[in-house]
Amino acid sequence: MNAILATLAALSLGGGLLGWIWTRNWRVGATGLVIMFVISMIGGQLAAHGG
Repeated sequence: MNAILATLAALSLGGGLLGWIWTRNWRVGATGLVIMFVISMIGGQLAAHGG
């Protein structure tokens, strides 16, 4: 489960950065960072509860 969350976090970060570069719109990159942060928080909660 943690590997899946780590992969999703990396994809959201990479996708956000690529979208930011591609569209020159900082909101795209910020959205990717926010999604990555949320995924990492979910992963931390699951790890704390032994999930």
